Amino acid sequence: LHQQTFVFPDQLFPPDSEQSKLTASLARDLLGRMLVIDPEKRMSVDEALNHPYINVWYEDSEVNAATPGQYNHLVDEREYTVEQWKELIYNEVIQYEFDQINKYTNGDKQQSIDQPME
Repeated sequence: LHQQTFVFPDQLFPPDSEQSKLTASLARDLLGRMLVIDPEKRMSVDEALNHPYINVWYEDSEVNAATPGQYNHLVDEREYTVEQWKELIYNEVIQYEFDQINKYTNGDKQQSIDQPME
């Protein structure tokens, strides 16, 4: 018998189970449709979001959420050293964490991200 070789073998994916909609064959199907060189034949973003492998995690509120903010293109117009890039990225992460803490803090009472705001 001729054994079929896959670019993405089953052991790279969660094992198939009756309870799980996430199967190696669905994952392989999704990747195969996304990794098409011809953009006319490649799966669209909407098709990918509706694919059974992805649809399990799909949240319309996340996909259609407002953008987090404007991107500052000025950063692209300058040359930075590796150390300067590290500092820029570090400062961005610190600012993001600060914003998230403020977003989920109600006065002096900190709100868990997993709990709804009062």
